[in-house]
Amino acid sequence: MPVIRLPEHGKTIDYVPGPSLLDLLSGAGLMPPSPCGAAGECGKCAVTILAGDQPPPTAQEAALLTADELARGRRLACLIRPQGDLDAEVVPDPGNAPGDVDGRILAQGHLPAFALDAPLKKRLVFPAAQAPGSPEDRLAAALGLPALPAWASRSLNPHAPSLTAVFDDGELAALRPGDETGRSLGMAVDIGTTTVAAALLDLRTGRELAVRTALNPQKRWGFDVLTRIGHVMEHPGEGLPALQGAVVGCLNELAKGLAEAAGLSTAAIDAVSVAANTAMLHMLLGVDPSPLAMAPFTPPFTQAQRRPASDLGLAVASGAMVYCLPSVSAYIGADIVAGLYVAGLHEARDTVLFLDIGTNGEMALVHEGQICACSCAAGPALEGMNISCGVRACPGAVEDVRLGESDPAATTIGDRPPVGLCGSGLLAAVSELLRVGLVSPRGNLAKARDLPEHDWRRALLVEKDGRPAVRLTQGEAPLVLTQRDIRQMQLAKGALSSGVAALLARHGLGAADVDRVLVAGQFGAHLPAASLTGCGILPPILGDKVDYLGNTSQSGAILALLRRDARREMEALAREVRSFDLSRLDGFDRLFADCLRFPAPA
Repeated sequence: MPVIRLPEHGKTIDYVPGPSLLDLLSGAGLMPPSPCGAAGECGKCAVTILAGDQPPPTAQEAALLTADELARGRRLACLIRPQGDLDAEVVPDPGNAPGDVDGRILAQGHLPAFALDAPLKKRLVFPAAQAPGSPEDRLAAALGLPALPAWASRSLNPHAPSLTAVFDDGELAALRPGDETGRSLGMAVDIGTTTVAAALLDLRTGRELAVRTALNPQKRWGFDVLTRIGHVMEHPGEGLPALQGAVVGCLNELAKGLAEAAGLSTAAIDAVSVAANTAMLHMLLGVDPSPLAMAPFTPPFTQAQRRPASDLGLAVASGAMVYCLPSVSAYIGADIVAGLYVAGLHEARDTVLFLDIGTNGEMALVHEGQICACSCAAGPALEGMNISCGVRACPGAVEDVRLGESDPAATTIGDRPPVGLCGSGLLAAVSELLRVGLVSPRGNLAKARDLPEHDWRRALLVEKDGRPAVRLTQGEAPLVLTQRDIRQMQLAKGALSSGVAALLARHGLGAADVDRVLVAGQFGAHLPAASLTGCGILPPILGDKVDYLGNTSQSGAILALLRRDARREMEALAREVRSFDLSRLDGFDRLFADCLRFPAPA
């Protein structure tokens, strides 16, 4: 059997020829980044082949790697299918470094005041002490039920002196021997396209006992929703179970970490609630998400879902139920419903713009008590992907840039040496380049020959692989932003700006009519208002009206565990939100083209 040797990791992988090198490395736990879903389009999974036979470079590799890189053995792991022994050097994804995985994953969000009334209730019963009759009749009488569900009759131990009856949202969910009424725990989960956050809650007091976060392991099949759905469509019978298994495995690991932090086992977790975008919910429940990628983009479900945790493979308490928050449409998911609810926008009477910025940009406008929402494909640039020096938000990622007559000043997460540019750093960099005139409103990089001879900006203009670029950091191997990188950012900006403009136009409003701007989500939490206005995502007049809410998706999942009425109210809210498809608007192409322009320097 051939082997792949990884000297710097001290690993050897025995394999059967067939899978790509990317799949083999991922199976060994190395998980090289693959934002394009192994389509050979992003170049992020490049490895160095030190020894062994390999096929000639493909046209895709020649386009993404320089001649020097190819000469040094650099290849794209997603395109190589090894047949014999190989020695390879794999540079780990900075965002997956041990101890760094959850350092910048947002697990906290705004939580409004509420009256504790958990949907999960426990009741101790003594069936043997009731009136004569069959064990089923005695237990039903003790519970105040006309009859037991069939599953309860089958699992009933007629000799148990006492039982704990577990009711979830008014329905009998479990019968357990002994007295468990002294403890009720729930796990609130936010499944994002990039990250997953989970909190362990005491359902009797509302206290948060522990928090754990992780990267979404589905990123192996692409960094965005559509790429993952494409994988499901291209691999019928295999794609969906793989994606479901990955996220369920992640939730089980998070549950284990939460339980251990509380000194318990996962069998103590009585209930689970989940907020996520529509596609993530379908993949979690094992429901084919393909309709979300095909006109008329009608999802198989948008209503709230309840499933036995055991049916999904979640290793929690017997009889535990999973409650999935409701969605609005294919691209306005439960995460946005949670955010709107947590922000109190179902009761707002002023004019409020709500933004959740990420790979998918969702936004809603509240005006005169009505809520209208839309979404746009901002692309993975704001997650640090499809950018030549891009990384996700991890220690060492540049999150802010300042340009002036001295060398560029870059602020990194954790004050580590710079390893790349994350989304907030990209916005900050482009805002600065616009401010100092090195990028035009059309998105073009300035040319050194067009600047005065002694202009300090000339020193920042460099070349990368023979193409124009601009230097953002100091040192022998500085981070640079290329013209293509700026175009990727420009596309994201155009998508988000056009969504905001369309929402305002739909109500006959201008930016000055907006009273508040609320920014939610993982990305927005680390984003100063100056970057949003500096690159033109928001008009400058809104800069002083921005407030940050954090991870409101998880806050909604928390409320679904702690307040029974919150479930009904979020379900009603989801039905009230009116969503529309930006791409079907008359004149949208013109609007999008106009929104691609960056603001002119002040």
